[in-house]
Amino acid sequence: MKLKPLGRLLGILLGLAALDTSARELGGPYAGLALGYVAGEDTGHETPVSSDGTYTQATHPAGGLLALSTGYDFKLSQRWLLGLDVEAELRNQVEHSVQKLDGTPTSIARNGFVDPTTFSSNFAFTVGPRLGYLLYDGKTIVSATTGLAVAHVKRAFGCNGPVCTPAVSMTEADWQTGWAAGADIERLVTTQLAVGIAYRHAEFGNQDVNVGALFNPISREHQRYAEDSLRFVVRYWF
Repeated sequence: MKLKPLGRLLGILLGLAALDTSARELGGPYAGLALGYVAGEDTGHETPVSSDGTYTQATHPAGGLLALSTGYDFKLSQRWLLGLDVEAELRNQVEHSVQKLDGTPTSIARNGFVDPTTFSSNFAFTVGPRLGYLLYDGKTIVSATTGLAVAHVKRAFGCNGPVCTPAVSMTEADWQTGWAAGADIERLVTTQLAVGIAYRHAEFGNQDVNVGALFNPISREHQRYAEDSLRFVVRYWF
């Protein structure tokens, strides 16, 4: 009995997919919704005023995302479109790690001395062009996107152990900018509604974090962040 609602939903989806969408004219304003997963990598190294070695760190934050988009598609021909897309994302990325000293975790290299690090991101947005092509089946749209990407990131660095009593820590939040590029494939299920999947890669470049409050006035953490995401997309043209 519990399978009946799922069967009805499957029947509805199959019915929508069978509708005649050949009359769809590309172009016009649209709104979109996406659910997906994002995985990133934040790597860096520290330049303290000391000669005891090289400190490095790497975190791999991952989590779910919810994105809302809007834009406008300009019809270039019967099958080609060029659009401007704006997308805002809510995400729940967070990851904890430990700095390494010359490749060895500080908790081992320094006999219990630990440099914990944390990376988190809860919001990002992208804006840029979208080039699409309607395949000859009249129902499938493939597109490529690129443009400006901005993410709100938060990094925390700490020190605890024999030489840091009491433990100390600091957090810096900032907007980090870069670029994003990706590809989508969508299937028209009505003349105005499409569903599909999308992949995005984003590079946010380098960011220097001043950790002088923990160590000395000119200590810096040189960080570099990039991410990949996969999402299920629903798009509606007005």
